[in-house]
Amino acid sequence: MRAEVLARDWPSLFGDMRVDAATNHAALPFLLGRINDGHGFDVIAAAPALAADPYLTGATTRPAPRLRIVS
Repeated sequence: MRAEVLARDWPSLFGDMRVDAATNHAALPFLLGRINDGHGFDVIAAAPALAADPYLTGATTRPAPRLRIVS
């Protein structure tokens, strides 16, 4: 079953999406919306699909500070 899921694109409301073999998650586009008077949403900002990072392992970590002992 996993091989079948990873082997092809899947239709979605955001267009075709593919499941990443490393994370088992799909990349989805970024959409920022605002509620409108018709109780729906207006998209006010959008960006192409972002790779999923379900385990928060992204490269945004800062290097450890260089500490020294003082007395």
